[in-house]
Amino acid sequence: MARVFGLAVLVGFLSLSSLSQVLGQGISTVSEKFDGAPFTIGVESLRGVSALVPVSKEFGAKVLYEEGKYQISADGRLTYTHREVYRVDSEAAVTGWAEVSAQWDPWYEDSAQIHARVLQPDGTFVDLDQKTITDAPVKGDDSETYSSAHVRRAPLPGMAIGSIVEEEEIIEGKTPYFSGGSVYGFAFRDNVPVARKRLIVEMPSSLPYKEMIHDLPKLVVDRKDADGQRRVVYVEQGIEAARSYDIDLPTNEPIQPMVEFATGSSWGAVAKAYAGMSDPQTVTAEAEAILPKTLPAERMAKIRAIVKELHRDVRYTGVEFGAARLTPVRPSEVIARHYGDCKDKATLLVAMLRAAGVKANLALLSVGPGRDVDAALPGINMFDHAIVYVPADDAGSKPIWIDATAEYFAVGFLPYDDEGRRALVISPETTALTQIPEPKP
Repeated sequence: MARVFGLAVLVGFLSLSSLSQVLGQGISTVSEKFDGAPFTIGVESLRGVSALVPVSKEFGAKVLYEEGKYQISADGRLTYTHREVYRVDSEAAVTGWAEVSAQWDPWYEDSAQIHARVLQPDGTFVDLDQKTITDAPVKGDDSETYSSAHVRRAPLPGMAIGSIVEEEEIIEGKTPYFSGGSVYGFAFRDNVPVARKRLIVEMPSSLPYKEMIHDLPKLVVDRKDADGQRRVVYVEQGIEAARSYDIDLPTNEPIQPMVEFATGSSWGAVAKAYAGMSDPQTVTAEAEAILPKTLPAERMAKIRAIVKELHRDVRYTGVEFGAARLTPVRPSEVIARHYGDCKDKATLLVAMLRAAGVKANLALLSVGPGRDVDAALPGINMFDHAIVYVPADDAGSKPIWIDATAEYFAVGFLPYDDEGRRALVISPETTALTQIPEPKP
C-alpha cells in the first residue's frame, strides 16, 4: 500500500504479553539506540532487536520504532521529521510497503527530504537511490478543489521477507503557515500494534504551549526548559492495535490515544491574526458590483435577496494555490472568475451584506460529523470550512448563520455538517469559540 507518512501508522507488532517478555530481554536498551541519530545502528544491533520480536500471521510486518519530531522556530516555522524502523514478514508486506512518500507544499515548505535504507536478509544494507524519487502535484480532496501541494515518493530497494527498513522524511518550513498559532497532533495508536513511539517537541520557551494527552495513562513525559528553549519528549511502549468495528458512530472524543499541542495564546489572538489576513480582502466597494439593484427594506428579506444573487453569480470551486490556501480572495477577483472556495464565497457575502448595511463576519469551523475543534487548544489549522455570521441587530432579531456554499439551503438553515459545531467568529470582540445552534424539530 502506498503510504504518506504522518497519516497512518504503518505495520504490526506483537501482543502486550509478548512485548513485556521482550522488554525484559533487553529491547528497551536497543530502543534507546533508536533515540540517537538515524541510520547509525549497525547490522548486529538491528538483527538483535529483530530476533526478539516473533513473527505472527496476523501482521505482515513489525514496527520496532517510530518517531515524530516537531521543531518550531520563534516566528512559527515548523520543521517536521518522521522516522520509522520496521521488519517485513510476509510477501504481502514486500509489495504493500514497497514505497516511501512525503507530502509538502511549496508555498510555505521546502521540498520534502526522503532517506531510507534496507537491511537485506543477507546482512547488507542498500540505500534508497535519490534518483528514483518522483515529485508530483497532489489531487484535491474533491473534483472541485485544486491544490498546490506536492508529494514525493520512491520505491524501496531490497524488499524481501526478513528485510529491516529504516526511513526518514523531513519537511522544513520556509515561512510560517499562520503566525497566530497552530494545533498539532501525534497519534499513539493505529490499526496495528507498535513497540515504541516517541514524540519530540522543541520550541522557544517564549512561545505559548498548551497540550492535551488523550488515553495514555502510561505515557512517559520528559520536560526540559533551559537557555530559552523548551523540549518535551513523550514515549510510549507496547502500544495495542486499534480494533475496527462494524458500527462506527461519530464521536466528539479522540478516536485513538494521542498527544495534541497548540501554539496559539488564545482564541482572541487567533481571530485577530486571521482578521489581519482576511479584513484587507473584504473590500465592500468591490462587492457592490453584484448587489441586486433594488433591495427589500426588511432585514431578512434583504439578506435572502443578497444570498440568492451570490449563488446565481458565483459557483463553488477551490483554487488553493499558495497563500490562497489560507487567505480569501478579494471580491473583485471572485466576481471576475464567477467561482470561489468556501472562504472566498463567505468573504464576498460578508462584503455584500456590509455594503447593504447588514453587519456580518467571517466564521471558521471544522465540519462534522466527528470530533470538533477543542476549545482548550487555540490554533488555526483544525478549521476546514468558512461560513458567515450575522449578529443580532438592535431590533432584537436572532443571529443568523449562513453557509455561502450551500445554495440549496434557505437562509437560517445550515447543512448537517455545520450544525452544532464550534466556530471562530472573526471579530474584534471574539474571545472564545461560539457554538453554532443545534437543529430544532
